[in-house]
Amino acid sequence: MNNASLFRSAQSRPHVRNNFPDGKSLARDGFLFLPMVCKVFPPTPTKWTMTKIHFVFGLLVLTGLFSALSATAAEKPINTTTFGNLAVHGYDPVAYFVDHKPVEGKKEFSYSWNDAQWRFVSHENLEKFKSSPERYAPQYGGYCAYAVSKGKTADIDPEAWEIVNEKLYLNYNKKIQETWRQERDSDIALADRNWPRLIKSEK
Repeated sequence: MNNASLFRSAQSRPHVRNNFPDGKSLARDGFLFLPMVCKVFPPTPTKWTMTKIHFVFGLLVLTGLFSALSATAAEKPINTTTFGNLAVHGYDPVAYFVDHKPVEGKKEFSYSWNDAQWRFVSHENLEKFKSSPERYAPQYGGYCAYAVSKGKTADIDPEAWEIVNEKLYLNYNKKIQETWRQERDSDIALADRNWPRLIKSEK
């Protein structure tokens, strides 16, 4: 078809419109333009491709979860339980000094301090803590002393405890406590230096 034929076709069909939003006529300057519409279809993913996609997605989800857990591990200055917001897992911090052993506190003898709930075995112990909480509260907010010496934070076992120079130290478990005891004084010195930085970075 020559240009004259195209021109006559455009003249005879002025109502022809394209599918674009502006609705402009296909006939312009005496010529009929026939735009080509091309569709690109992506290849159908194979079972192996989908498996890899699911695997990568799973890794991303787990990475995000672990990052979130790491970021919130010490978001508060006091190590507390997920349920109940209990310090020292609900054990009486004063009992370590008075009874020289871990004793679980009672709900009726509770006291809120430093955004945590503290429990005691008696009203007497509660009053002692209220009068001087810094004296009886465990060091490093009740986080594992050995972990803090390494620049980290970790939960504790109330049974893994020791009083050094009238200060209460707790550890992740008794096995970690034995490791901590091997270089206790140097680990305490390291933890004392690390703790302010850990608190600042986690606020």
